[in-house]
Amino acid sequence: MAPDTASRYATWSARRKYAEAVKKVLGPEEWTIAEAARHFGISRPRLSERVKKVREEAEPKADPLVSILPASSPRGEEGDTTGLSPLGLNEKRRVGTFEEFDERYFSWMVCPDCDVHHPTPEFHRDIMRALDSDAKRLLLNCPPYHSKSTLVTVKHSLYQLVKNPNHRRIIVSASMPFAQTFLNSITEMMLNHDLYGDGPNLIDDWGPFRADDSIWNTKHIYVAGRMTAEKDPSIQVLGVDGQIYGRRADDIVFDDIATTTNQATPASVNKMLDYVDKMATNRVGRNKGRLIFVGTRVMPQDIYFFLKERPSYTALRFPLIVDEANEQSLWPDHFPYQAALAARDEMAKEADFQLIYQNLDTPGLGASFTQEMLDLCKDKERVVGHYLPGWRLIAGLDLAGGNKGSGYTAGVLMGLDLKTGKRYLVDHFNMKSMRAPQLKDQIFEWTDKYPIYSWKVEN
Repeated sequence: MAPDTASRYATWSARRKYAEAVKKVLGPEEWTIAEAARHFGISRPRLSERVKKVREEAEPKADPLVSILPASSPRGEEGDTTGLSPLGLNEKRRVGTFEEFDERYFSWMVCPDCDVHHPTPEFHRDIMRALDSDAKRLLLNCPPYHSKSTLVTVKHSLYQLVKNPNHRRIIVSASMPFAQTFLNSITEMMLNHDLYGDGPNLIDDWGPFRADDSIWNTKHIYVAGRMTAEKDPSIQVLGVDGQIYGRRADDIVFDDIATTTNQATPASVNKMLDYVDKMATNRVGRNKGRLIFVGTRVMPQDIYFFLKERPSYTALRFPLIVDEANEQSLWPDHFPYQAALAARDEMAKEADFQLIYQNLDTPGLGASFTQEMLDLCKDKERVVGHYLPGWRLIAGLDLAGGNKGSGYTAGVLMGLDLKTGKRYLVDHFNMKSMRAPQLKDQIFEWTDKYPIYSWKVEN
């Protein structure tokens, strides 16, 4: 049949249109979901969810709520206080996996760029499984515009508090105003019934989340039903470098803390690493607490570069283009391959695209001198340390530091032929986290070995 236009149903409520559409799909007419959605002028993904729900409810099951059991479910054993409901009732919480939680409560969310609800992409499922794992240090690098913050910082915070109202989380972002936007999104989903329409309602199932006497503001919230003497908030938000002394948390989420400004120099990167290692880690404890980093790469040797090198970290890296030959992108429904090519064209340097969108460090890509140029300059008859009388030798030194998170200390010895003006590479060294005694020995070694005219040291 040819579907009618949706104008005749303009005065119908959304609930009525979805109900009639479900009947058309599951009834004797056996319309397709696409036909019914066009006919009634409604969202195809949402209709698909409702059809799926009705089908599941019609199937006999031994335990229909094995994955997610709301607060109104049968109570647990007497004296069992595991997973209490927000109301403080002695009720067993069977919330299921994060993936099940997301599928149940957030099918109403519409992509602001595409104006549709996207099915959960596979890489989101990978992230969910990582969050459900026992990894105590988790690093998640994604390209921009891939809903990483919505998934990890907003939805997972709600999931943790539904599982355990006593859970304490700190959210750290590049600035306090940006961090506060996350808390605003979380509180909106805890208080606004209208968001859920006629679908499963997080507030009905697990709320109320806010008690009449609880203190909620733009910096922290305390959810209802907490059964702990701890004074720390359920969720607290901070800008990076924000004071967290005196606060304890079960986990800390660092969301897009790296920017081109605060990662511009090795010193600024080391400062952020110190903040993580000396302040944040102590707030969650060495054994039980968890640190979760989610963000986009901004510099070749930013904080994420050093974190992924640590053996204790579980690192997941997601490139925008996953298969160039087959023109496949990470999230085709939302960011198709052609959009990825457009993003590449808009980047001034190919190296920037590889870093920011592909999450790849590509040494030398986009450099002033190509490998072919360097190969032409190589004199295979000369050895390291060779120089001729009459050359003027200049030593250059690029400092880094001796900490484990420091970069590479590099030294280059150049020889200048004063007659021809040609320059020659005489010697060099490059060492990660070179300590002061080693650097001192290297300087004296070169000074004793070569007639160095001057040392040029980076400020």
